[in-house]
Amino acid sequence: MRIYKRNQPCKKDLIKIFTEKNIPDKFHECFVSYYNNAYDEFYEEAEIYCSMHTNEFDTLKFEEYYTVKEDALETTLLFSERFMEQINIGHGDEWAYFAADTYHNGEQALSEAYHKLHFDNPEQAKKELLIHCKHLNADELFTNYLLIVFEEKLDFKRPIERANDYAISYKAQIESGKSTTYSHQYADLMASNKYTEQYCHSYVEHYEYYIKNGESEKQAMLSASQYIESNIIKEFENIKDRLLEGHRDYFLDQKMTAKEISNQVNKKRPSLKIFNYFC
Repeated sequence: MRIYKRNQPCKKDLIKIFTEKNIPDKFHECFVSYYNNAYDEFYEEAEIYCSMHTNEFDTLKFEEYYTVKEDALETTLLFSERFMEQINIGHGDEWAYFAADTYHNGEQALSEAYHKLHFDNPEQAKKELLIHCKHLNADELFTNYLLIVFEEKLDFKRPIERANDYAISYKAQIESGKSTTYSHQYADLMASNKYTEQYCHSYVEHYEYYIKNGESEKQAMLSASQYIESNIIKEFENIKDRLLEGHRDYFLDQKMTAKEISNQVNKKRPSLKIFNYFC
C-alpha cells in the first residue's frame, strides 16, 4: 500500500495543548506517544478506505474529508482525562493507563484495569484495588467481598455495585438475628442479581442445616441445591395436574409463582423447560 504525506502536528504543539489542560509535565511524553499511535491507526484506516473507493489519492481531498488529526487528538484528550482521574484518586501509572485505554466505562473499566494488571503483577493489582476502596470510603466488609469478586471473576460489569449489594444484604441479615454463615450465603446469592428473595432464603436455610450436620461447604451447597430443585419440580407437577384437571382459576392465581420458579430451575438446569407446560 502506498504511504502518503502526513500533515501531523509536531510534539511541541501537543505539549502546549497538554499544558493548557493542566496535565503534569511528567505525563506529556506518555500522551504524545499515545497521540502518535492513535494518529497512525486513524490514518491507516482512512487510507485503506480511500484506496478502496477512489482511483487516485488526492492529499487535499483526503485531509478535507478525513479528520485524522482531530480524531487522534480527541481520543488522546479523552484518554488523558480518564488517566488523570485515576492518578488523582491515588492509583499508579500502570493501573491508570489500563483503566483509561479501553472502550469500557465506569466499573467495567476498573475490571479491565484489574485483570490486565493482575496478569503480570497480582500483588500490585490487589494494592490498586485497595486504593480504590479507600477512595470509596469502603468498610472492611465491602472491601473483602470486592476482592473476592475480582479474584474469582464473579462480575465484570458491576463489581462495585455487587459488593455494595452484598454489604447491605449481609448487614440486614445480621441485624435480623441470622448467623454469619446464613448472612454471607444469603447476601452472596442476592448480590448476584440472579435469584428471588424467597429462593435465597430457602436455599440458605437448607445450606446452613447441612453445615450444622457436619457436611462440607461444597457438599452442603450441593445438598441444598438438590433439595430446592426437587421441591420446585414437585410444585410444578402439582400445578400441572391442577391445570390438566381444569382448575383454570388456580392456574391464573399461581402463574407468576410458577414463572419465578421456572426461572430458577432453568438457570440451574436449562434442559428442564418445565414452564413449557404453560406456554
